[in-house]
Amino acid sequence: GARAAGLPSVDELREWIGDHPSNYWALRRLGAALVETKQFDEANEIVDRLYELYPDDVSPGSALQLRARMAREQGDAELERRTLEQLANLDCDAIEVFARLAELNAASEDWPATLESARKILAVNPMLPVGHEMLARAGEPLEQHQDVAASLTALGEMEPVDPAGLHFRIAVAFDKLGERNLAKRHVLIALEEAPRYRAAQQLLLTFVGEDAPLVNDSAAEADPQAEGTES
Repeated sequence: GARAAGLPSVDELREWIGDHPSNYWALRRLGAALVETKQFDEANEIVDRLYELYPDDVSPGSALQLRARMAREQGDAELERRTLEQLANLDCDAIEVFARLAELNAASEDWPATLESARKILAVNPMLPVGHEMLARAGEPLEQHQDVAASLTALGEMEPVDPAGLHFRIAVAFDKLGERNLAKRHVLIALEEAPRYRAAQQLLLTFVGEDAPLVNDSAAEADPQAEGTES
Protein backbone atom coordinates (compact mmCIF):
# COMPACT_ATOMS: atom_id res chain seq x y z
CA GLY A 1 0.00 0.00 0.00
CA ALA A 2 0.90 3.67 -0.16
CA ARG A 3 3.13 5.11 2.53
CA ALA A 4 4.32 8.56 3.46
CA ALA A 5 7.42 9.71 1.62
CA GLY A 6 10.60 8.95 3.53
CA LEU A 7 9.01 6.48 5.97
CA PRO A 8 10.17 2.87 5.90
CA SER A 9 7.73 0.22 4.70
CA VAL A 10 6.46 -2.60 6.89
CA ASP A 11 8.88 -4.98 5.15
CA GLU A 12 11.80 -2.60 5.68
CA LEU A 13 10.89 -2.24 9.36
CA ARG A 14 10.65 -6.02 9.77
CA GLU A 15 14.10 -6.43 8.19
CA TRP A 16 15.66 -3.68 10.31
CA ILE A 17 14.12 -5.06 13.51
CA GLY A 18 15.55 -8.47 12.60
CA ASP A 19 18.98 -6.92 13.15
CA HIS A 20 17.88 -4.67 16.06
CA PRO A 21 15.22 -6.73 17.92
CA SER A 22 15.02 -4.46 20.96
CA ASN A 23 14.86 -1.07 19.26
CA TYR A 24 11.81 0.44 20.93
CA TRP A 25 11.08 3.16 18.39
CA ALA A 26 11.32 0.84 15.41
CA LEU A 27 9.03 -1.65 17.15
CA ARG A 28 6.54 1.14 17.90
CA ARG A 29 6.53 2.22 14.27
CA LEU A 30 6.08 -1.36 13.05
CA GLY A 31 3.30 -2.01 15.60
CA ALA A 32 1.41 1.10 14.52
CA ALA A 33 1.77 0.19 10.84
CA LEU A 34 0.52 -3.36 11.46
CA VAL A 35 -2.51 -2.11 13.41
CA GLU A 36 -3.23 0.46 10.70
CA THR A 37 -3.26 -2.31 8.06
CA LYS A 38 -5.23 -4.66 10.38
CA GLN A 39 -2.51 -7.31 10.52
CA PHE A 40 -3.54 -8.05 14.08
CA ASP A 41 -1.81 -11.39 14.69
CA GLU A 42 1.64 -9.99 13.96
CA ALA A 43 0.70 -6.69 15.65
CA ASN A 44 -0.09 -8.58 18.87
CA GLU A 45 3.40 -10.08 18.90
CA ILE A 46 4.97 -6.64 18.43
CA VAL A 47 2.75 -5.09 21.10
CA ASP A 48 3.79 -7.80 23.57
CA ARG A 49 7.45 -7.01 22.87
CA LEU A 50 6.80 -3.28 23.28
CA TYR A 51 5.06 -3.92 26.58
CA GLU A 52 8.01 -5.95 27.89
CA LEU A 53 10.38 -3.11 26.99
CA TYR A 54 8.32 -0.22 28.41
CA PRO A 55 5.10 -1.25 30.22
CA ASP A 56 4.36 2.24 31.59
CA ASP A 57 4.40 4.12 28.27
CA VAL A 58 1.01 5.84 27.80
CA SER A 59 1.82 7.92 24.72
CA PRO A 60 0.13 7.37 21.33
CA GLY A 61 1.71 4.33 19.68
CA SER A 62 2.62 2.70 23.00
CA ALA A 63 1.84 -0.94 23.69
CA LEU A 64 -1.23 -0.11 25.79
CA GLN A 65 -2.61 2.40 23.29
CA LEU A 66 -2.15 -0.03 20.39
CA ARG A 67 -3.67 -2.91 22.38
CA ALA A 68 -6.74 -0.81 23.26
CA ARG A 69 -7.17 0.22 19.63
CA MET A 70 -6.88 -3.37 18.39
CA ALA A 71 -9.39 -4.57 20.98
CA ARG A 72 -11.85 -1.87 19.94
CA GLU A 73 -11.47 -2.64 16.23
CA GLN A 74 -11.95 -6.37 16.90
CA GLY A 75 -14.98 -5.81 19.15
CA ASP A 76 -13.33 -7.18 22.30
CA ALA A 77 -14.91 -4.80 24.83
CA GLU A 78 -13.56 -6.65 27.88
CA LEU A 79 -9.93 -6.52 26.70
CA GLU A 80 -10.37 -2.89 25.67
CA ARG A 81 -11.79 -2.02 29.10
CA ARG A 82 -8.97 -3.79 30.98
CA THR A 83 -6.34 -2.07 28.82
CA LEU A 84 -7.94 1.35 29.22
CA GLU A 85 -8.01 0.82 33.00
CA GLN A 86 -4.25 0.23 32.89
CA LEU A 87 -3.82 3.47 30.94
CA ALA A 88 -6.11 5.36 33.33
CA ASN A 89 -4.08 4.17 36.32
CA LEU A 90 -0.87 5.44 34.70
CA ASP A 91 -2.13 8.81 33.42
CA CYS A 92 -4.40 10.98 35.57
CA ASP A 93 -5.04 13.45 32.71
CA ALA A 94 -6.16 10.96 30.05
CA ILE A 95 -9.57 12.44 29.26
CA GLU A 96 -10.10 10.37 26.08
CA VAL A 97 -9.32 7.19 28.04
CA PHE A 98 -11.72 8.14 30.85
CA ALA A 99 -14.46 9.03 28.36
CA ARG A 100 -14.13 5.73 26.50
CA LEU A 101 -14.09 3.82 29.80
CA ALA A 102 -17.25 5.62 30.90
CA GLU A 103 -18.89 4.69 27.58
CA LEU A 104 -17.94 1.00 27.90
CA ASN A 105 -19.00 0.82 31.55
CA ALA A 106 -22.31 2.55 30.84
CA ALA A 107 -22.96 0.08 28.00
CA SER A 108 -22.60 -2.79 30.49
CA GLU A 109 -24.54 -0.84 33.16
CA ASP A 110 -21.60 -0.83 35.56
CA TRP A 111 -22.76 2.44 37.11
CA PRO A 112 -20.19 2.76 39.94
CA ALA A 113 -17.34 2.42 37.40
CA THR A 114 -19.09 4.86 35.04
CA LEU A 115 -19.43 7.35 37.89
CA GLU A 116 -15.73 7.01 38.75
CA SER A 117 -14.68 7.69 35.14
CA ALA A 118 -17.04 10.67 34.92
CA ARG A 119 -15.51 12.18 38.07
CA LYS A 120 -12.02 11.74 36.59
CA ILE A 121 -13.08 13.56 33.41
CA LEU A 122 -14.51 16.46 35.41
CA ALA A 123 -11.42 16.62 37.65
CA VAL A 124 -9.34 17.34 34.54
CA ASN A 125 -11.87 19.60 32.78
CA PRO A 126 -15.13 20.54 34.53
CA MET A 127 -16.46 22.16 31.32
CA LEU A 128 -16.61 18.95 29.27
CA PRO A 129 -20.23 17.94 28.53
CA VAL A 130 -19.31 14.23 28.34
CA GLY A 131 -18.21 14.27 31.99
CA HIS A 132 -21.50 15.77 33.18
CA GLU A 133 -23.62 13.53 30.94
CA MET A 134 -21.87 10.37 32.13
CA LEU A 135 -22.06 11.49 35.77
CA ALA A 136 -25.80 12.08 35.41
CA ARG A 137 -26.38 8.77 33.58
CA ALA A 138 -24.59 6.86 36.35
CA GLY A 139 -25.94 8.99 39.18
CA GLU A 140 -29.60 8.41 38.30
CA PRO A 141 -29.65 4.62 38.90
CA LEU A 142 -27.27 5.09 41.88
CA GLU A 143 -29.66 7.70 43.34
CA GLN A 144 -26.93 10.33 43.59
CA HIS A 145 -29.58 13.00 43.13
CA GLN A 146 -27.49 16.00 44.23
CA ASP A 147 -24.73 15.14 41.75
CA VAL A 148 -27.30 14.46 39.02
CA ALA A 149 -28.98 17.82 39.56
CA ALA A 150 -25.63 19.65 39.53
CA SER A 151 -24.35 17.95 36.38
CA LEU A 152 -27.61 18.31 34.47
CA THR A 153 -27.81 21.98 35.47
CA ALA A 154 -24.27 22.45 34.12
CA LEU A 155 -25.31 20.74 30.87
CA GLY A 156 -28.21 23.20 30.63
CA GLU A 157 -25.62 25.98 30.24
CA MET A 158 -23.91 24.15 27.35
CA GLU A 159 -26.51 24.41 24.56
CA PRO A 160 -28.09 20.96 25.07
CA VAL A 161 -29.44 19.06 22.07
CA ASP A 162 -32.64 18.11 23.95
CA PRO A 163 -33.45 20.93 26.40
CA ALA A 164 -36.92 19.55 27.22
CA GLY A 165 -35.55 16.14 28.17
CA LEU A 166 -32.71 17.72 30.12
CA HIS A 167 -35.02 19.98 32.18
CA PHE A 168 -37.33 17.03 32.86
CA ARG A 169 -34.40 15.04 34.24
CA ILE A 170 -33.38 18.05 36.39
CA ALA A 171 -36.97 18.26 37.67
CA VAL A 172 -36.95 14.56 38.62
CA ALA A 173 -33.63 14.96 40.46
CA PHE A 174 -34.86 18.00 42.41
CA ASP A 175 -38.15 16.23 43.19
CA LYS A 176 -36.21 13.31 44.70
CA LEU A 177 -34.19 15.80 46.75
CA GLY A 178 -37.44 17.28 48.09
CA GLU A 179 -36.78 20.58 46.27
CA ARG A 180 -40.35 20.90 45.04
CA ASN A 181 -40.18 24.53 43.85
CA LEU A 182 -37.03 23.90 41.80
CA ALA A 183 -38.52 20.70 40.42
CA LYS A 184 -41.69 22.54 39.37
CA ARG A 185 -39.67 25.33 37.74
CA HIS A 186 -37.74 22.85 35.59
CA VAL A 187 -40.77 20.76 34.61
CA LEU A 188 -42.45 23.96 33.43
CA ILE A 189 -39.38 24.83 31.36
CA ALA A 190 -39.51 21.33 29.85
CA LEU A 191 -43.17 21.91 28.91
CA GLU A 192 -42.35 25.32 27.41
CA GLU A 193 -39.84 23.56 25.17
CA ALA A 194 -42.16 20.62 24.37
CA PRO A 195 -45.80 21.26 25.38
CA ARG A 196 -46.91 17.68 24.57
CA TYR A 197 -44.12 16.04 26.63
CA ARG A 198 -46.23 13.39 28.36
CA ALA A 199 -43.86 12.45 31.20
CA ALA A 200 -43.42 16.12 32.06
CA GLN A 201 -47.21 16.65 31.99
CA GLN A 202 -47.67 13.74 34.39
CA LEU A 203 -44.96 14.98 36.75
CA LEU A 204 -46.53 18.45 36.77
CA LEU A 205 -49.92 16.91 37.55
CA THR A 206 -48.49 15.29 40.68
CA PHE A 207 -47.29 18.72 41.80
CA VAL A 208 -50.64 20.31 40.91
CA GLY A 209 -52.50 17.65 42.88
CA GLU A 210 -50.43 18.36 45.98
CA ASP A 211 -50.74 22.14 45.56
CA ALA A 212 -54.43 22.12 44.55
CA PRO A 213 -55.57 25.12 46.64
CA LEU A 214 -52.97 27.29 44.89
CA VAL A 215 -53.78 26.41 41.30
CA ASN A 216 -57.04 24.53 40.77
CA ASP A 217 -59.15 26.90 38.64
CA SER A 218 -56.31 28.70 36.85
CA ALA A 219 -54.64 25.41 35.87
CA ALA A 220 -57.86 24.12 34.30
CA GLU A 221 -58.32 27.38 32.39
CA ALA A 222 -54.71 27.40 31.20
CA ASP A 223 -54.90 23.82 29.91
CA PRO A 224 -58.43 22.62 29.23
CA GLN A 225 -57.05 19.20 28.18
CA ALA A 226 -55.07 18.70 31.38
CA GLU A 227 -57.43 15.94 32.53
CA GLY A 228 -56.74 13.97 29.39
CA THR A 229 -52.99 13.80 29.98
CA GLU A 230 -53.38 11.08 32.58
CA SER A 231 -55.18 8.67 30.29
